[in-house]
Amino acid sequence: MIRALLVDDYVSLHRQFKSLLERRSGIEVVAVVADGPTAIRRVWELDPDVVVMDLMLEAEMSGIEATRQICAENPARRVVAFTASRNVRVVRELLRAGGCGYVRKACPGDDIIAAIHAAARGERYLAPDLRAAVEREEAEGPDWADLTAMDRTILRLLAAGREAKVIAFELELGADTVRYHRNQIKRKLRLDSDADLIKYAIQIGLTSLAF
Repeated sequence: MIRALLVDDYVSLHRQFKSLLERRSGIEVVAVVADGPTAIRRVWELDPDVVVMDLMLEAEMSGIEATRQICAENPARRVVAFTASRNVRVVRELLRAGGCGYVRKACPGDDIIAAIHAAARGERYLAPDLRAAVEREEAEGPDWADLTAMDRTILRLLAAGREAKVIAFELELGADTVRYHRNQIKRKLRLDSDADLIKYAIQIGLTSLAF
């Protein structure tokens, strides 16, 4: 029996999803929680085999950040994302955070069950509708790992709504230097505009703003 912890803030779906997993899949749901900090605590208390994580949590911590902290504490933890986004960058950030599976909520129920079983075996599972795109981008494209430490710091501040001149003051840099880094970040991430940059930052959990 696989012991699973569910993390999702859509409370009305908890009972339905729990029933789906337990009805025919050899999965026992040991707890259902609605936010990242509680998930981190309950993982430590209950030691589940697999954590099923919604990434679009509305509280102060994103699902990706919760995954990052869970896996940092114990890299052997198995986290599967079960979420709405089909953005390939979001999938890759989940994998970089330590997650091992990704299934969209629009997929058939068999997909999330297959992902949980794969995770319990120590395998990676990507939903069929995303697998080819993720593997292609992994082989071809630059992403978060290509950003320097300064790039990442500036991106976090941009995501928090800081203007370039404010960031320059906080980091004791020239405004032109901040603008240079901003342009380099867009080039490295293949983004066309500042709006795309902020949207990317939101999707990977650098800010809790919704869009």
